[in-house]
Amino acid sequence: YDFVDQHILSILPSFHQEEKEVSLFTYEQMDNGMYVGSDPNIYALKDGVVKGVEDGKITILYQNNVIATYASLATIEVAVYDRISQGEILATYEECFEMTLMKDGNEMNEEEIEELDKILNELV
Repeated sequence: YDFVDQHILSILPSFHQEEKEVSLFTYEQMDNGMYVGSDPNIYALKDGVVKGVEDGKITILYQNNVIATYASLATIEVAVYDRISQGEILATYEECFEMTLMKDGNEMNEEEIEELDKILNELV
């Protein structure tokens, strides 16, 4: 498998994708509540499953039972029920995007998000 991965699949981007180290602070929240990042990609924060895909919007259930909804997307790279890995590209955006994180049915506040980011980084 290593030979195939290194020599054959490495030339096919759909089969070989370098993992990107991701944290919640990969994205910066703007004054209007929208987010921007260092590039136009939205990456999976953790392993999980795609729960919903709508026009310009995706919902992800991460392993830690956090539900993330990303909206105002330009393109969507995943489909419903796809299993995703941390660092995988989920979607792209043009200028900014919306991100909502829910845990136990409640939207997470900034302190909870900071704590989650700390936990995510320890699990890597």
